[in-house]
Amino acid sequence: MTSATRRRSLSRRSPEKGIARGWYQIGWSTDFPPGTAAPLHYFDCDLVAFRGTDSADGTVRQVRVLDAFCRHMGAHLGHGGTVEDDCIRCPYHGWLYDANGLNIDVPYGGGDATGIRISSWPTTEVDGVVLVWFDPESLTPAFDPPTSFARAQCPAWPLDGATRLWPGLTMSPQAAADNVCDAAHFKYVHGSYDLPGLASYSADGSVFRAAYDIGFGGGMAHTWATPHGPVAGTIHTEATGLGLLWNRLGGVDEVISLLGVTPIDATTSDVRVSVWVPTERTDGSPMPAAIRDRWIGQQHSQVEADLQVWANQTYIDRPPFLTNEAESMRAFRAWSAQWYQA
Repeated sequence: MTSATRRRSLSRRSPEKGIARGWYQIGWSTDFPPGTAAPLHYFDCDLVAFRGTDSADGTVRQVRVLDAFCRHMGAHLGHGGTVEDDCIRCPYHGWLYDANGLNIDVPYGGGDATGIRISSWPTTEVDGVVLVWFDPESLTPAFDPPTSFARAQCPAWPLDGATRLWPGLTMSPQAAADNVCDAAHFKYVHGSYDLPGLASYSADGSVFRAAYDIGFGGGMAHTWATPHGPVAGTIHTEATGLGLLWNRLGGVDEVISLLGVTPIDATTSDVRVSVWVPTERTDGSPMPAAIRDRWIGQQHSQVEADLQVWANQTYIDRPPFLTNEAESMRAFRAWSAQWYQA
């Protein structure tokens, strides 16, 4: 490899294979009120998201996502498009498209439909989080989306301030996903007192899981998170595809956070975090509002610490892993490779 080639390879900010297929977060349910259309730009595509209602009984429909442009003369449906039942009408000439993107009405054409179709995107909503499926070849979902995040643990959600968005960062989902079984970064990025131990890791189809043994409150007689002194705890991390990443704390208050990294294009992403805080502390006492808010702030600040690295790093295709990290990190990279187009 020449020095010029090496410089080019080290300046590459994301994997060469482009955007990985998978489920990605495009917002929270509250971002898409009934009867409104919203323009989106993800996966290097212009999109429109809308949520309809049933005119008969007022039932709120799930969020729908279509390619943005009317097939007639190219108007963007997200800028002035109107939602009717579970359909969207073009603001330019009134063509009406159903939830699957099929033109079902041309109002000045005698009510006839053309049969023209706009591409539709598989979507789902899970515990207040809106997901869309992306595949570079427009194939149907290769795996099911999650069915629940943490609704049983925290039924009243989202809490005030529990969600946060960092838009337009120069990073790919791979940068964040690589942390799933990266033990060393907990000390150097997140300030853990001791280096945690990677207790286990496993790949199970669309999900990669890792578990860490870690001490909370080390070196301190007590903290707001460990009021009775240091605690031997756990952190469970999990990736569903490369776009949805979880952290679950154990030993201290059982807080769960979801990180959604959604590509705008191959090198830029929006990053969202959602935090679920239990209604009770580990000792069974009610969770005070002040402690709840501290947990939310703490989880957000941990993401910010990661982002300082992720948004400024380059992508190393074959890192020189040390012996004590090589097996797990290579296993994760091998698992993640399946989500890219061959």
